[in-house]
Amino acid sequence: MRNWLMLGFGVLIVGLLNFGVVQKEQVIAEGTSIYLELRPVDPRSLLQGDFMRLGFEVENDLRSSIEGKKIRSGFAIVKQDANGVAQFVRLDDESKLADDEFAVHFTKTSSRPTLVPNSFLFQEGEGGDFENAKYAVLIYGADRRDYVLRGLADEGKELINPRDTIGWN
Repeated sequence: MRNWLMLGFGVLIVGLLNFGVVQKEQVIAEGTSIYLELRPVDPRSLLQGDFMRLGFEVENDLRSSIEGKKIRSGFAIVKQDANGVAQFVRLDDESKLADDEFAVHFTKTSSRPTLVPNSFLFQEGEGGDFENAKYAVLIYGADRRDYVLRGLADEGKELINPRDTIGWN
């Protein structure tokens, strides 16, 4: 009996994980892309392989908005400017988002907010390809609150070293 129970839980866990993956793949295939401008950041980790720690220009405006408030995490509302680059608009007050607004999750460590995700992993030896990254490309689902980091883009907003993966064109 115990073995059947363990097998049942194992199947349930694998099923839930696969459901999450399918949901993210659907966001990637059908979602809306926005660009967040990057700041220069640290490009290396010996334990994790190659990765780039991401810093966003939006964090500067967000910092002044939460200064002096006891906020540990939340959502920053951004909106694309005329160049298609997302700019900070306001903190999320849980009201309905306008058609051109998107929510980006942040956490606050010490006095500084950090957008999530704050790192981008890439294959060993491909670090040079990402040195000229200017934007992070986020793809949003229909609710404009659920998003996936699609990759990094250059100054012309072209994806750097895109991978052929399900739903990624």
